[in-house]
Amino acid sequence: MERVKPTIKAYAVYSIIVLLAVAGFAGLALDVLFPTALVLASIVATSRGIAEREYERLSMVKLRVAIEPTTIQEGWPATLTVRVENEGSSSVMVVLRESSNDQRAVVEPEEYLVELGPGEEALVEFRVRAAPGLHVLGRIEALVSDPLGLFEASLIVDERLFLYVIPATVEGRGFSAKLERHGVEEVYSRLYRGVSLEFYEIREYIPGDDPRRIVWSATARTGRLMVREDLVELSAKTHIVIDLSREMWIGEPGNTPGDHAMRIALTIAKLIARGSSVIGFTVFDGEVWHIEPPQHGHRAVQRLTAWLSSYDPYASRRRIGFYRAVRESSAYAGPSLLVVVTGPGVFLEKYPLERLAEELAGHPGRKLVLFVAPEPRSGRARKIIEALQAEYKLSRALGSIAPVVFVEGSSRLGVLTKTIMSNLAP
Repeated sequence: MERVKPTIKAYAVYSIIVLLAVAGFAGLALDVLFPTALVLASIVATSRGIAEREYERLSMVKLRVAIEPTTIQEGWPATLTVRVENEGSSSVMVVLRESSNDQRAVVEPEEYLVELGPGEEALVEFRVRAAPGLHVLGRIEALVSDPLGLFEASLIVDERLFLYVIPATVEGRGFSAKLERHGVEEVYSRLYRGVSLEFYEIREYIPGDDPRRIVWSATARTGRLMVREDLVELSAKTHIVIDLSREMWIGEPGNTPGDHAMRIALTIAKLIARGSSVIGFTVFDGEVWHIEPPQHGHRAVQRLTAWLSSYDPYASRRRIGFYRAVRESSAYAGPSLLVVVTGPGVFLEKYPLERLAEELAGHPGRKLVLFVAPEPRSGRARKIIEALQAEYKLSRALGSIAPVVFVEGSSRLGVLTKTIMSNLAP
């Protein structure tokens, strides 16, 4: 493998040399063209020699890479730090570049120019802003070249650093005020009217109950094991199915249906967790799905946050059998509210749409389908939605099965807020 590689400039010069030599041998101004070709060839050879010496110096450079913090909220930057140390006896000038080629992360600046004397070291910081999900960074290239830029050599360090980006919730953009205005939080207060805030009742022990909930005073009084029935067990239960298949990641990074689905699902989970609800969720990657059993609200939000921030869109697969994921999720959800967050593709074929409708119809509890599309500014998203509505008449086809709400992006959720409120109401 070549240590020094020619650049595009070098190939251009090679082409000129060949043309001059051919023209000279053809008898066209031999006394001018042939010497010019020799001069260019000597320049190329000299440049290569300089690049070879720069590579020898580069081999004495040591790179250490770190990223901090490793988990960030969407919109906040992380810092990728590169420690460059020159262990050689000669000065060296290198260009540092982060080249992980993660299209969903923006690394600034694109490159750094660092000059180090013998024994010197320097710290270089790249600022990273990324879309929700998992990112693999840390592939650093240290480049040296000759003064004309005809040849370059590189030293590559690939540390494979993982950056976890938590999806932003709409709450951070004034969503909380909308919720209070629509009275969503009052939905849960109706569940607890006349009920103690600490517990609902004391009942007899059932195998499988947590021993820590045994009420010993009641046990001594009745002679039977008695346990406390926590309030949270009586609150509304919700199961969220999140479609993160490959079709959800088509579009501009950060503004794909998958990005919006992540933000919306986490927003809904946080909203419901305020009422001390029990939440379960399903993450569907296109072919397989992971079902998280119901947990107490805030614990479920933590689990969902961990899943979404560590999800790698590049590992997602084509959507196959989404209705089967909904069916199994429905079995876990029981009579709970079933929220399905999906996007483009799921309504494009009649057969999958009918199967999805069948599974939703068989769910014993309330259900809500959220069809997530990119921001409507593009105009194209709105036309797609209108075409889908016209072709399949979604309002009539699924109206009796589940409310179908078209959400254009994750920052326009006024209609979604009202829909969630009405579906959570007992």
